[in-house]
Amino acid sequence: KEIFASAVLASILLVAFGVLSLQEARDAINWTLYVTVGSAIGVGTALINSGISSSIANFFVRIGDSIGFGMAGLFGCIYLITVFLSYLVSSNVAVALVFPIVKQAASQSGADLVMLSYCVIFASSSCYMAPFSYTANSMIFGLGGYKRIDYIRFGCPLQLILWIGTVVVLSVKVAWYWSWVISAGCYFASVLLMIVVGRCHRRKRNNAS
Repeated sequence: KEIFASAVLASILLVAFGVLSLQEARDAINWTLYVTVGSAIGVGTALINSGISSSIANFFVRIGDSIGFGMAGLFGCIYLITVFLSYLVSSNVAVALVFPIVKQAASQSGADLVMLSYCVIFASSSCYMAPFSYTANSMIFGLGGYKRIDYIRFGCPLQLILWIGTVVVLSVKVAWYWSWVISAGCYFASVLLMIVVGRCHRRKRNNAS
């Protein structure tokens, strides 16, 4: 609520002081996004009322228990389904669709809803294996001369590292500073992996030419 109120106040001040005109303020509103997310919220409500979200959540909880990793199995399943949906639709819609399932899964398994919500947020923002799954990917796709296979080659290892890192940080109860240590480790591992893969790719191009 505080964030929404601050955003509205900032918008009013921008128009009042002439930084933005009324037409520019109206053009800045992404109506397509609001309609899409609103529709996804409606679908999420239908999933809750029909009991489908509870059945799906129970399915994920059973998978997590059968894997034998406890809560980590549940977090891993939630992460994967969110990533999969983010490749099919936008990340905002994926969150709106998955959150009702996550809420039911938290109540059935006793998992922390806040930690599961963080898992959904991280997963929806880590779509690296497709050029059109995220805005930044689309921006550099044409300008950088990349191919679809490049996103799979670099994105798949990065996706795997972040999947494991996110699940470990959120599901294992450790001291707060370990989350920073694990996050830094995932970051440096990703950078090192991209450097190695990039050098191998350039070496293949040089040999081919």
